[in-house]
Amino acid sequence: MDLTLDIGELNLPLSVSEMNLTLDISEMNIVLLVVNTDCIGGYVPSVGETFRITATIVDLDGNPVTAGTHTIDLYEPDNSLNQTSIAPTHDGGGVWHRDFTTLATDPVGGYLVVWTVVSGGATGIGKIKVFIDDPPI
Repeated sequence: MDLTLDIGELNLPLSVSEMNLTLDISEMNIVLLVVNTDCIGGYVPSVGETFRITATIVDLDGNPVTAGTHTIDLYEPDNSLNQTSIAPTHDGGGVWHRDFTTLATDPVGGYLVVWTVVSGGATGIGKIKVFIDDPPI
């Protein structure tokens, strides 16, 4: 028996089989990493700086996702939208990146990056929290 679970504006497919309930929220795996190309290691970007989000995107069988429609949203600590991008750079295989630059007047705190990709009828969503600090003195 197939059902649909409505959560707000989301319609999520459900499968019920012999008392097992499966909830499919994402049809791809997305691994996100915060990178600064000038720094290696535990980098914390400051307001007014550029930082890179790198995404490794594979389908549920582990095959790299090399095409699709991407939306990358950057939310400020108060959950207001800071910027949106629809044009990440494809580095090869299932690896993509997008550079973001915050303004010097943007607030300090935890920013949320939400990367959504739709490819071949499948959807994947990845999220990562990025702490943006004051510039060093």
